[in-house]
Amino acid sequence: MAALAHGLPIVTTEPRIPQPGLHDGENVVLVPSGDVKAVAEAIERICDNPALRESLSQGARALSGEFSWDTIAKKYIEAYETVLKAKKQAEGASP
Repeated sequence: MAALAHGLPIVTTEPRIPQPGLHDGENVVLVPSGDVKAVAEAIERICDNPALRESLSQGARALSGEFSWDTIAKKYIEAYETVLKAKKQAEGASP
């Protein structure tokens, strides 16, 4: 999270469960898990391409907002409200 907030170009492995916020080449560079050669090539690509570094940097900063405490708290509140609403509806439908 700190790397995102500081706008650092990030090379990471492809998640097993897709993460909607991660976009290869936009805010991170995704490589296959266990593929050391792919990691090295991705790092070289970033080092050799200032435009890619800048694009990843901007994308990382934008993505970091999704992990702020305010955003996380808002998502939890929305989830709890959804659960409470469904519970109230279910209780109202009970005989």
